Amino acid sequence: MSRQILEVEMKLLQLMVLVTVLGVMAPAMSPLECGGMGDDDDDDDDMGEPVVFAPLNEDGVVADVDVERYLGTWREIAVDPQFFSIFCTNTTATYGYYDDDTVTVFNSCNWFNLDGPNITISGFASIVDPAVPAKLRVNFGDEPAERGAPYWIIELDGRETDEPYEWAVVGGPTLNELFILHRSPQPDDAQIEAIIDRLVERGYDPEEWSFTEQPMEQPEENPAS
Repeated sequence: MSRQILEVEMKLLQLMVLVTVLGVMAPAMSPLECGGMGDDDDDDDDMGEPVVFAPLNEDGVVADVDVERYLGTWREIAVDPQFFSIFCTNTTATYGYYDDDTVTVFNSCNWFNLDGPNITISGFASIVDPAVPAKLRVNFGDEPAERGAPYWIIELDGRETDEPYEWAVVGGPTLNELFILHRSPQPDDAQIEAIIDRLVERGYDPEEWSFTEQPMEQPEENPAS
């Protein structure tokens, strides 16, 4: 009987990770409660570069994605949480090259606080239709699968450069699927506010989100698996 209970608990844990795509997240906090996300020198003349948004297609996802620029480690800044999202901080997703249509996925977080137990899971994200590279499906396991959770890149750093994308927004078919990702654990407040304003224009409600606790400095990158 105890073995059956353990198997059910493991299935529930796997289901929770699949639903969230990035794993479990941090308690609900606003940027003000966090004391701001990035540096704030109270200098109106130092606002940084304006946020450039990549063009969208008629489906409301990014029209073109350079996979090579998307690879590497991302930090979760905000999320539309699920009921189990109170457990994790320091949430990251690391993507590596697998083939032309698929990347490896390595998700990590620390339970309860930044020094808490580290939880990881690995899998794959595959482009569903090569004509729409911003629509992927994610599955967790030893090899890519034909089914998985939707992973739609709905907004993306639109700067014309060969450097890695600095930020991205991942969603799905509904307005209650959302992750704001950034390369830095403490991105610039003005940049995040501009992204939030854009999402509000699209019908998203920031009051429904949680802002994930991240370290003040960039630790070593997680290895892609």
